[in-house]
Amino acid sequence: MNILDYTGTKFINSPIDLPTIGGNSGEIGKTGVVVNIYIGIKLFTVPVDPKTGLFTWTATEAFPDGDYSVSISTVDRAGNVGAPTLRTLRIDTTPPEAPELLNLYDDQGGKQSSFDPGQTTDDKRPKLTGIAQADAIVYLRDADGNTIGSARADKVTGKWEMEPVQDLRDGDNNLTLVAEETFGGVTREGAPSASFKIIIGADSGTLPRDTIIITQAIDDAGSATGVLSNGALTDDTTPTLNGVVSAGSTVTVYYRLAGSNIWAGSATASVTGESWTWTPDSALPTGTYEFQASIGDKSSALFSLDIAAGADDIQKKTRIDSAQDDFGTWQGPLSNGAITDDTTPTLSGRGEANGKVVVRYGVPANTVVVDVDSSGHWTWTPAPALTAGNWNFDVQPQGHTKWSETFSLSITDASGFNPVITHAYDDVGTPGNLANGDTTDDTTPTLHGRAEANSTLTLRYRSGTGSYASVQVDADSAGNWSWTPPALQNGSWSFEVQKAGQSGWNGLSLTIDSSADRNPVID
Repeated sequence: MNILDYTGTKFINSPIDLPTIGGNSGEIGKTGVVVNIYIGIKLFTVPVDPKTGLFTWTATEAFPDGDYSVSISTVDRAGNVGAPTLRTLRIDTTPPEAPELLNLYDDQGGKQSSFDPGQTTDDKRPKLTGIAQADAIVYLRDADGNTIGSARADKVTGKWEMEPVQDLRDGDNNLTLVAEETFGGVTREGAPSASFKIIIGADSGTLPRDTIIITQAIDDAGSATGVLSNGALTDDTTPTLNGVVSAGSTVTVYYRLAGSNIWAGSATASVTGESWTWTPDSALPTGTYEFQASIGDKSSALFSLDIAAGADDIQKKTRIDSAQDDFGTWQGPLSNGAITDDTTPTLSGRGEANGKVVVRYGVPANTVVVDVDSSGHWTWTPAPALTAGNWNFDVQPQGHTKWSETFSLSITDASGFNPVITHAYDDVGTPGNLANGDTTDDTTPTLHGRAEANSTLTLRYRSGTGSYASVQVDADSAGNWSWTPPALQNGSWSFEVQKAGQSGWNGLSLTIDSSADRNPVID
């Protein structure tokens, strides 16, 4: 008997020192059944609800933080004890400690290197690296308490990296770091780190020998103009490239369409001191281009631009790429069609660098204007929160009339979405989808279903009235999941899925008959 439906050692996480343990005993319609819960050597006996088979227990004496071995078994009215389910109870009432900053790195301009807090850099979005509690979310905040960057610490090492999502202001920037975790279904934030300073200003000093870097491009065509970062989408067919170089060098700029290993052209750039600039003599045809600057046998990193052929091409390339769920137990990227409990999912997409896009959503339609950054990316978070239901989102460049392909999300209510089995698939003999109650000759039919995006569900299955076997199955970023069983024997099989904390199951039954789809033969 598998009370908590899991395979392998699992943790019961409790953010309070009075933990609650509950589950499904499977003993429905039977009176007098109890569950014995051992925490260490302490025994707690809990009655089972005969109508539902459910049990729940909450500690009445506090447990100090730490890990405790747990054994759970059912005892029927006759005193028969079922096989125990083993878990580890983890009590952790302490929020995560403040993150530690290990390094700051400037990857802009002529002087690119690590630097210490309190020093001056020309990189308005330097890379921060540090250590925090494993799997915690690290937030970077300015002096006013605004969050200007975030990263998730590695699940094993706790290492994290981030860049601010907006430019730091010229002069002094007093910043702090704070870690947030979700433990036992509770999101909590620790104390902030000590304040540290990043000063934005001009780099000083002479560039090292053999330095050659493309720092940016400039768009001076159309309505959206300004600095172009690496990867930007632009309608300027003659963008000006800028960079830095060791004094006294001759700079050659090469360019080609992305994916080609043959340079389509080259030209000599204009050099003044330690700066260089180059503008194509003629318009570049539409396409994604790679540029590289060279001095002798030294070359810069590749710099790419997506050059569009006018307004219609900009419209076609403006899109919603994904959304991000940062709420609840299951967090992560959301693909088109995902199911999520995040009522304020952050949408991100592509648009013309330095331009504006219009996001449309809801019925009747709401619209909001969103800025696109210098790399051609935009993000938007709904405010106020969206209500439960199916939501469609579209985007277009501001001033256009055509909308992008629709991006859809299904937002659940506070109770979330209970996973379901939608169908199974038979790929033996005559292939096809299988519905509840169907017969198949496929002894390994693949089950498919829906669940909250990025969630983990429990799937159990059995033959006839036999004992259940169970597995854990992960849903993808769209909320789809699939699972293929080991070869099953002929007979009636039931499959059921459930998420953690759910009392009921969603099921599908199949009859396995390995001879069902055989073609008749004449002896």
